[in-house]
Amino acid sequence: MLPQFVSLPFTIPNVYEGLAAAHGVAKWTNAGLVLEFQVKDSFIGMVKSGVNEVPIPFNELVSIELKEGWFRKRLFIRARSLTTLTNVPGHESGHIVLKIARKDLRIAREMVSILRLTLTERELQSHRAVIDGVNELRVGLSEQQSPPREKGWLRE
Repeated sequence: MLPQFVSLPFTIPNVYEGLAAAHGVAKWTNAGLVLEFQVKDSFIGMVKSGVNEVPIPFNELVSIELKEGWFRKRLFIRARSLTTLTNVPGHESGHIVLKIARKDLRIAREMVSILRLTLTERELQSHRAVIDGVNELRVGLSEQQSPPREKGWLRE
C-alpha cells in the first residue's frame, strides 16, 4: 500500500489553446485523490498562477486508468459529476488526462492499483449494504406470516 505522502508528478499540456501548461502532483489520501497544480505560460514560463488544489473524493471518482504507449504515458481520470473537475484546466465532459513522465511510471502504476482496489472495495461495501437490507426485509416478512393452516381445510 502506498504511504500517504507519495505524490505523482504530472503535466497537463495545451492549456488555454496551447498558451500554457499545468504542472503538478497527484496525491492519494484516505478520502480520495487530490490534484495540486500550477499553470504557467508556454512561452517563457515566467507567468504563473497560484497553486491550486482540487480534491476528488472517492464517491465522485468513477474510473482511473493508466495508458502506456511507446512515447506517451497518460493517466485518465473520470469523475461522476462535471462540477468535480471544473477547476482543473483541460477538463472535458467530466474527465481529465494527465501526462506522466517515464521516470514516474512505477509510482503511477502503484497509485492506479491502490485507487482501483479502494474503488472496488467501496463498491463491494455498498453492495453488501443492499444485500443486508434485503435480508432484513426477508426476516421481517417471514415474522409477519400468517399462522399455519389446519390439515384438511382449505382457506380462501
